[in-house]
Amino acid sequence: MFCGNKQSLKFRVEQKKGQVSLATLIAQGEHDQQDFKLRIDDSKKIAITLSAFANTKGGRLLIGVKDNGKVAGLKSIDEEYHMIKAAAEMYCKPTLDFSAETSLETGKQVLIITIAESETKPVLAKNPELKWRAYERVHDENFMLNSVVVKALGMKRSTAKPLNLEPRFIRFLKEIENRESFSFSFLKRGLKISNRETEFMLATLIHWQVINYNVGPKGIDYSINRTQRTNHLLSESAVRN
Repeated sequence: MFCGNKQSLKFRVEQKKGQVSLATLIAQGEHDQQDFKLRIDDSKKIAITLSAFANTKGGRLLIGVKDNGKVAGLKSIDEEYHMIKAAAEMYCKPTLDFSAETSLETGKQVLIITIAESETKPVLAKNPELKWRAYERVHDENFMLNSVVVKALGMKRSTAKPLNLEPRFIRFLKEIENRESFSFSFLKRGLKISNRETEFMLATLIHWQVINYNVGPKGIDYSINRTQRTNHLLSESAVRN
């Protein structure tokens, strides 16, 4: 096993005894913590997947495997490894550590890259348009996060200020508590506040786990976190730690 770092470009990857078989991993298919790649052609593009894994639950790349699960193998482990290293160090912010293993189970080389969930979120990726964006993994897809969620993920519990809510805001949140979901614009219109105020309010409520955010193909929407703790918070005149 090799852990990516900045100190050295030299590496040695070995098959790890006792690891889960490649066949078992491939049988799982692509999902929220696993992606198949025939090869890595663009460090910026793969940085998006690394960001998505790091911002969600972590994940694993099987490089040398087709989308249908067929093992094609790699001619050069070195080339693929250095593409991942560039993605993790040059196109992710903060930089990401990763582990690398090879499998020769099928007689063909497959590079297995593992990314842990980051303790420092959000992890941004410099996409092919050279813009820094954060991503999350849902099922087998990567989705870009909006400014509300990025702001929420960047808040620290030890430093984030309580959000004092006016009684009318609390009444409105209680009224929509049973809605399956709502949008940014719905909340803005309902509360008659500015974009900036809506963004700050949503981010802070996400941070304090009063509101959940839901990422999907149609974008990001929100819902009230219907728990005893949330009900208690909404019954008060302020949201506090």
